[in-house]
Parts: sequence; structure tokens; C-alpha cells
Amino acid sequence: MVNNNQKPKRAWTAGRPSKPVIAINGWGKETWFPSGREAARQLGIRQSGVTYVLSGQRKKAGGYRFRYAEE
Repeated sequence: MVNNNQKPKRAWTAGRPSKPVIAINGWGKETWFPSGREAARQLGIRQSGVTYVLSGQRKKAGGYRFRYAEE
């Protein structure tokens, strides 16, 4: 039996688990995604932009800030 309070399982990319990310819009609303790839897909922005923000090379991508979610 699965408890609804548990976070969804991690996404898998290239045979290894992806790190969950949080997208923060201009108003400060945070949205959880199972991976940077999924965040880019759902937000309609390039995956490379998300990667640049997560690695510290850029501050925003598509108007969003991103950070890795703590587990």
C-alpha cells in the first residue's frame, strides 16, 4: 500500500536515477519535478537552460530559477 504523503519515485535517465529539481517562478512559487528533463518538457523551455541554471552558469532559464530538491 502506498501512502499519498510519500514523494513520487525518482525518474531514470540513461540507466541511472535523475535528481529531482524545483522550479521557482518570478512570484516565488515552487514546483517539484522528478528531473530537469521533465521540468524543461513541462515548462516548455530547453533542457540545456535548466542544466545551466543548476550548474550555476546562469541565474534563470525561461523566467525560472532552478535548484535540486533535498531528499
